[in-house]
Amino acid sequence: FLNSLLHDCLGLNIDSMFEIERAHRSLGPRSSQGGCPRQIIVRFLHYSAREAVLWAAREKGGTEWRNNRVFFFQDLSQDVMLRRRKVDEVKRSLQEKGIKYAMLYPAIMKISVNRKNILSAVPGSESSRGICRTSLNFGIDFV
Repeated sequence: FLNSLLHDCLGLNIDSMFEIERAHRSLGPRSSQGGCPRQIIVRFLHYSAREAVLWAAREKGGTEWRNNRVFFFQDLSQDVMLRRRKVDEVKRSLQEKGIKYAMLYPAIMKISVNRKNILSAVPGSESSRGICRTSLNFGIDFV
């Protein structure tokens, strides 16, 4: 099932590198009829396979499988997810203004404006210690 999903969605040539160590549905109740299906968590035997899937998904953008949208994300710990949620309003504001950003592991936001980057650690995270910050004045009100 997963091999055909990866091939159909991302166009990956499935070989021995894509050997799956284990896969399961996320915990939680099944959604109501017509609701979103539960997430599938996959652990590949080889790290390079995981990276190839995430890279292909990022390059392709939106993907569909059997008339359903499919998203690919790395599995992050609850602690990292909570730290990243602290900047949800900032991310929403950046999206509205058409400003590109990326969340780097574990909780670092990279904002790109006019081909210049700002790296900013999420407050209260371990990554805020010793991070190189670039202070560039873009004249943008982020929130």
